[in-house]
Parts: sequence; structure tokens; C-alpha cells
Amino acid sequence: MKIELNRVIAFCVVLLLAGCATPSSTTAVTHAAPSVSAHELAQLYIINVSGPTLFESNQNITDNGEIIASLPRGMYKRLNITEGKHEFRFAAFPDGNRVAKLEAVRGNTYYLAAGYSPSRSWAFPFAGDPMTIKLITEGDAVDLLKEMRPQ
Repeated sequence: MKIELNRVIAFCVVLLLAGCATPSSTTAVTHAAPSVSAHELAQLYIINVSGPTLFESNQNITDNGEIIASLPRGMYKRLNITEGKHEFRFAAFPDGNRVAKLEAVRGNTYYLAAGYSPSRSWAFPFAGDPMTIKLITEGDAVDLLKEMRPQ
């Protein structure tokens, strides 16, 4: 019985250590070199503005081809980005017109709204593209952020 208990404890320790060593799949990419200080960066809020759907799915957003966020509906994420050119897209649509372009300036804060509008998909193309990815003003973002949860 004592040997069995020791095996169970050893097994649990191995599982715990393996879990600690596994990198998180939701780690944010900041596109910043380790030598860049926080005051040399810009801030970006990514806001998932998706409407209600039968099956929830995350919006995966890329910056210059690298995934920087995977957000469920009703959530936002704040992260640092370097100054310079950025192209934000849905990971599922790496090409085409679904893009938001930004020339980031250090110290500034930017707001990116991204999401799926199911009501538009039923009336496409008359109601417009059901996928939205665009930079919005701080005033519009503040109203949205009141209804959202941080990731």
C-alpha cells in the first residue's frame, strides 16, 4: 500500500512539472525586442465585437502575419506593439481586403475592433461584409470596453 501511494505521488509530481514546462498557447506576442523599454512602445487594445452566434469561436488576430490574440466574444486584450507599420488581419483570412493598417507611434494608444456579425452574413452582400476589422476612436472604444471583460 505504501509503494502504491509513493507511485501516485510521484506520478502527480511528474504531471505537475510537465504542466509547468508546457508553454501557454495564449501567450501574447508583443513584437518588441527585450531591449525596448515600455515607454518606447505603443499600446493596442484588441476588442472582439462579434455578435451572438449558435457556436462561439475565438477571433484570431495577426499582426504582420504573427498571431497576437485569440479572443472569445465579449473580451478584449491590451498589449504593447513597437512603433512602425502594422497590418492586422484575421488569421483565417491572411489575404484580401479584411485588413486594418496602422503606423504606430510610440507612446500612443490604439483600438482595434474585430469580429463577426451574424446578422450581416444572412444579408450578404447587401448588408456588407460580416467580418469587421478596423481601427476605432478612443471614444468608441471606451463605450465598448465598458461591456467587455479583459483577457
